[in-house]
Amino acid sequence: MRIINLSFIFILVISLQAIESSNYLEDIKQGKQYLKQNNINLAIAAFQRVLIYDPNNDTAKFYLGVIFAKQNDINLAKKYFSSIKNPTPTMKKKINDFLKKHSNKKEIYLKTGVLFDSNINNTTDYDTWNIVIDNTSTTVSNSEHQTSAFSIYGILSINYIKPQFLNNFFIYSKKVIDNSDKDIDVFGYNPILITNKNNFTIKHSFNYNYVQYANESYLNRFNFNEGIEKIFNNYKNTLNLSLTSNKYIKDSDYNHYTISISNQLKKYFYNNSTQITLGLENGIEEKNTNKNISYTSFKTAIDYKTIISKKTLDFIVNYDIKRYKDKNIYFQKKQIDNKFDCKLFITTQGSIKYQTKIEYINNDSNIKPYSYDKWIIDLGIIKNFKGL
Repeated sequence: MRIINLSFIFILVISLQAIESSNYLEDIKQGKQYLKQNNINLAIAAFQRVLIYDPNNDTAKFYLGVIFAKQNDINLAKKYFSSIKNPTPTMKKKINDFLKKHSNKKEIYLKTGVLFDSNINNTTDYDTWNIVIDNTSTTVSNSEHQTSAFSIYGILSINYIKPQFLNNFFIYSKKVIDNSDKDIDVFGYNPILITNKNNFTIKHSFNYNYVQYANESYLNRFNFNEGIEKIFNNYKNTLNLSLTSNKYIKDSDYNHYTISISNQLKKYFYNNSTQITLGLENGIEEKNTNKNISYTSFKTAIDYKTIISKKTLDFIVNYDIKRYKDKNIYFQKKQIDNKFDCKLFITTQGSIKYQTKIEYINNDSNIKPYSYDKWIIDLGIIKNFKGL
């Protein structure tokens, strides 16, 4: 009787293994079919199910690498390709072509446009600026000031890309035609080193900016950033730790540094070319000035991006709460700012891109001189030269 039971268990185990093998072989077949139909989301899910049953399945890894390469998620594509242990000759050729294409190359990004800032109900004279370049240098935003202006601007961004390493140089220049804002010129250098360890992607970056405001003041800004990324199926989680030092050449009273930690979660919906991003950020800013200004900050953001009729729509909502540590020296009360920021980018596809940015900012402060409403309208023309 015991021999019969053992035989039954053995047959059952073999049967279950056969069912599992059949399941993931069927998933590979389905995944290929979904890929032919351009149903990317279902194809990703099918190939990832294969890796649950068989974590060393080279076929599933290869097709996932191909998918993410087409989606321009180069780091994720490299992760799957590099984990293939026994590639077929066809796989080897395609992987080598991919690595060659994304090894040493140069990219040039050019943008020019007109910018209109309309600042409402603001009585402060406080300038801020923000140059944003993403890790692939395909998105560069204009600088922002709290004073109104009608301006023209230009951006030149050059990337030199090697495996796991990115060198980025950029120049930004804005000239004011009318109203009260200031001319601004920025030179920047941003090298990024990317390493992979235990299925984590680690980014080490240094950013240097030299800023000149209308021949009046100069700023050297240094930023060190450590980022850790982890992929969970269709989710990408990024944790960033950042230290920024601001050194003013003409007025050392405004020297300060910033320490911040942030976490961002991305969810991809490839089948309809849509991406949703949720982010939370906490930071502490200590300004080592005579005014001794410091605050804690809590930020949350939602980013919805989709492609409709050859146009990319990117809708971003940010909410930021700043609670100042010390009393304002002029009003003798602790300042609290609640800032709401809503942006819409519309970008056409093609060799030359046209981009429209509409932004609304509302800063509500318990100290009224720091409250303001602001509209920004940015019309730009973009030309990208890739893989030179």
